[in-house]
Amino acid sequence: MPFDRPGPFGPPPLYARLREHGPVARVRTPNGRPAWLVTSYDAVAAVLADRRFGLTPPGEAVPGHDTLFQDGEAHARLRRLVSGAFSPRSLAALRPRVEELATGLAAGLARGAKSADLVAEFAAPLSITVIGELLGVAIGERDRFRRLVDAASGADFFFGTPDDLAAAARAYEELGAFAAALVAAKRTEPADDLLSRLIAVRDADDGRLSDAELVAMAATIVSAGYLSASNAVCAGTLRLLAEGRLAALASATSEQVAAVVEEVLRTQSGRTGEPFPRFAQEDVELAGAAFTALARHLPGLRLGTPAGEIAWTSAGADSGPAALPVAWD
Repeated sequence: MPFDRPGPFGPPPLYARLREHGPVARVRTPNGRPAWLVTSYDAVAAVLADRRFGLTPPGEAVPGHDTLFQDGEAHARLRRLVSGAFSPRSLAALRPRVEELATGLAAGLARGAKSADLVAEFAAPLSITVIGELLGVAIGERDRFRRLVDAASGADFFFGTPDDLAAAARAYEELGAFAAALVAAKRTEPADDLLSRLIAVRDADDGRLSDAELVAMAATIVSAGYLSASNAVCAGTLRLLAEGRLAALASATSEQVAAVVEEVLRTQSGRTGEPFPRFAQEDVELAGAAFTALARHLPGLRLGTPAGEIAWTSAGADSGPAALPVAWD
C-alpha cells in the first residue's frame, strides 16, 4: 500500500479483486508493517463499531494528547462535550454565510481574467475563511492564520521522511501556539463563534474542556477541515467538468445538488482513509462464519460424493446443493 490508481477518480482496481476474493486481505503498509485490509462495507462497519479495535497498537502506552484520536472513555467524554457545540441548528446557521462567501469568490473570478487557479483563487480561500470565521479568528490575523495552516497541512505527517515528520511537528507547534492565544482571548471576550461555544460547554458528569483540549480541538478542526474541504471542492469540480455535468447544477434542485455532493464526498473519502488504521486489541475473527468453524472443528472434512454427482435445487430465488454428503477422519 498504497495501491496504484489508474486515474484520480476511481479506487485502485485491486480493491475490486480483493472484494471478490474476500472482505479481508493481508497487505503491507508503506512503512513495511504487515496489516489486514478490510474492503467490504459490512466488515468495515463491524470494525468501526467494535471496541476491540482502537487507534493505539496493543501493548503501547495510551498517547498523552487531548484530541478525539483516543480510545475508550477519553474519546467518549470529548465527543459528548464537543457534540453540544455541533448541533444541527448551529451547523445549519452556517449555510447562508458559506453560500455568501462562495458566491463572492465565484463572482470575483467572473469579473477578472478568463482563467484562474481554482485551488488558490476559490477553494482554498473559501475553506480557510469559513474555518477562520468559525473559530473567531480576527480579520487582521487571518493571513498569518492561513500561513500557519498551509505549513501544517503541507507536510506528510503519516508516511513522510524524518524531515517531513520534523517539519510537521514544527508547523503544528506554531499552529498550536496560535490556537492557545486564540483560546485565551476567547475566554476573556467570548463571541458568537464555535470556539466560544466550546469554551462555554459544561456537563455535570464530564466537566468542561481544558485549555489543552480546546487548543487540540481547534487544531483538529483546522487540519480536518481546511485541506479536506479544499480538495473535495476541486476534485469534485474536476470530475463534474470532465463528465460535462457542472453546468447543469446551475438549475438543479436542492435534492439533485445534495446527491452530487454526497457522490463527491463518497469518492473523495476513499483516498483519505488509509493513514488512519485501527489496531485489534486482542485476537479477533472478522468476516469468518461457517467456513472457519468447519475448518477448525472438522480438519479432515471431505466430500462423500464426487462434486459432479451433487444434485442442485431448482428454486427460483436461489440455488444450491439439494444435499451435500461429507465425511471426515
